Amino acid sequence: MPLADSIRLVSRVAILSGRVPRSPSTAWERFWAGIAEGTLPEDVLWEGDPRSEATEHVARGIDHLDTSLPVVDVGCGSGWLSAALAGAFPRVLGLDASAAAVDLAGRHHGEPGRIDFLTADATDPETSERLHGQLGDANAVVRGVLHVLTPAKQRALAAGLRTLVGTRGRVYLVETNVPGNGLGYLRALGASGESIPAPLAQAIRTLPQPGHFGPAERARAFPEEQWRLETEGSTALALALPADGSHLRVPAYWAVASAR
Repeated sequence: MPLADSIRLVSRVAILSGRVPRSPSTAWERFWAGIAEGTLPEDVLWEGDPRSEATEHVARGIDHLDTSLPVVDVGCGSGWLSAALAGAFPRVLGLDASAAAVDLAGRHHGEPGRIDFLTADATDPETSERLHGQLGDANAVVRGVLHVLTPAKQRALAAGLRTLVGTRGRVYLVETNVPGNGLGYLRALGASGESIPAPLAQAIRTLPQPGHFGPAERARAFPEEQWRLETEGSTALALALPADGSHLRVPAYWAVASAR
C-alpha cells in the first residue's frame, strides 16, 4: 500500500481511539453497556459466526477436557459460548469483569444451577481461590481474552487458572494470532486510509488495542515448570466482517494445558 494511505490510516485510528478510557476495565464496562443498550449499534467484531465456532470449541472440550467437571468460561462476554458449553458439561459458570456483560449474558442464556454468570476479575487470586472452594477442580475455557491483556495480566490470569483447575481440570485457550504489526492486522480486516469497516471502527473507538497470542506468548504466560502442554494447534476465528454477511476469518492459536 502507498505510504500516503498508511499515514491516513494511522491518523484515522488515532482519532478513533483518542477517547478510549485509560482503564481497560472502564472501557470494557462501557462497551458492553453500549451493546446491551443499543448505543453501540454495530455487531460485536469477534462474534462473526458463533454457532459454527461454538461447535468447534465444544468438540475440543469433549476431546481434551474431563466433561464430568464444571467449566468456567473466562471472559464470557455476551455468553454465547457459555450456552454452547452447557451441552457438554454438567455446569457452566460464565465469568467476566464487566457487570454489563454478565447482565446481558444472564438475560439471554442464564439457567440457574446449570448456566450461571458472575462478575469477577479472573486475574485476581481471590477470585480463583473462591471459585475453587465452590466448584472444586474445574475446567477453564479462555477464548479471546489473553490477547487483550498485558503480559503481566496474562501471567496473573494463568496463576489464577492454576488454582482453579487443580489436579483434574484443564485450560483450553484459543486466541487470535495474526502475524505482523498492528497496521497489517487492520489492513487484513479491510481497513484503509479511506475507510474502516463499521464493526472494526466501533471496536477501535471503544476498546484497548489488542495484540496477538501464539505459542511464544503461551510459553511465557504458562511456564513449563508450572504447566504441562497437552496439545496445541492452529485454527481461524470468524469476525463480523464484511457487511454482506460473509465472515472474514483470521488466524488463531489454541492449546490445552494442565497444571503441574
